[in-house]
Amino acid sequence: MIKNDSHPDILSIELHGISFLARSGAWNDFWNLMKNGDWENETFVVFDKFIDKQHSYLDIGSWIGPTLMYGAQKAKKAHGLEPDAVAFAELKANVALNSSKMSNVVLHEVCIAPRCGSIALGADGDLGSSKTTIVVDNKRARWIVTGMTLQVFMEKHSIEDCNFIKMDIEGGEYRVVPETSEYLRRKRPTLYLSLHPFCLGCPSLKKVPLLGAFANIVARFWHSLRLVYALRHYKYRFDPDGNLMSQFSVWANSMILYSLSVVFTDLPWPLSSATTAREMSR
Repeated sequence: MIKNDSHPDILSIELHGISFLARSGAWNDFWNLMKNGDWENETFVVFDKFIDKQHSYLDIGSWIGPTLMYGAQKAKKAHGLEPDAVAFAELKANVALNSSKMSNVVLHEVCIAPRCGSIALGADGDLGSSKTTIVVDNKRARWIVTGMTLQVFMEKHSIEDCNFIKMDIEGGEYRVVPETSEYLRRKRPTLYLSLHPFCLGCPSLKKVPLLGAFANIVARFWHSLRLVYALRHYKYRFDPDGNLMSQFSVWANSMILYSLSVVFTDLPWPLSSATTAREMSR
């Protein structure tokens, strides 16, 4: 762990030639994982390949800022979206530490949701845990936050040049993506999507093992199929290592894995010099 000499509670982190500062505190263990390359290193490889200085990008589910503070330094403009009030306060503080590098960052305390209006947010733990979600059945805690569809958010903030969206919203993707499908089909940003199929199911049936297990399987089957169908318009699907995936393989893996990340894009991997200006501007 490297600490800033003048502020012993501030860590200096560098990955892939990108550096930034972060407050340690309650999140010290996490920032150490990231600094040592032990947290989602593949995510930063995806960012390296698809974010560029000619376009804006959206970081939906920014939490305390690990991906946003990295991606912002590669983008023309970066929008960080986080509805968890505790996480948002920490995100704001971390971005402020790096103000000289992140004048292109805009933060939004908002929840991208299937509809506009008040949205229930829940978690297995407390706010700030990184596990808050709009899939709130049988959660220990609940809060009400401002919800907004992706299309309304884009229109409200006049975002016309976004070519990359990272979405990591702890199971909420199964509700949000199908309602966002038409916008994604028209605008075609590359979508780096974290899937959390085991957030689905019927927790209220937990005490009925066989029935609960069956209900969970049915929920994963239906919602995963619906999500994959909603993103059928993308030309390519890649895992974070750049391996092509079929629609079936995305669906099948979402049935058996605890979580998985998929890049939905119209661009080849890796991006090559043969990629046309027309493709890059989508």
